[in-house]
Amino acid sequence: MLHFRILCSCLPLTLTLACGARADIVTVTVAASLVTTAKAVGEAFQRDTGHEIVPGPGTTGKLYAQIVNRAPFDVFLVANVARPEALEADGLPVVCMSHSL
Repeated sequence: MLHFRILCSCLPLTLTLACGARADIVTVTVAASLVTTAKAVGEAFQRDTGHEIVPGPGTTGKLYAQIVNRAPFDVFLVANVARPEALEADGLPVVCMSHSL
């Protein structure tokens, strides 16, 4: 079963990952508009926890399609709440979703 931590802002990412990482490698798929922020948060997370962050930037629509087709992402970081809500509506396992900073 795939688990997604679907996030719509960058600040909850730190708390969600710090509390819920299940492996030494965390695969983060991130909307292109948030790559710089995700990189900074990922570096801090890696430094603080020792977990490796593997980024996967792309457009929100393409990342959404990959997740629907069961791509093995741990975190989906986007600014648009419509895609995470659609994943939840599609019955995919959404573990955490935040709508605000």
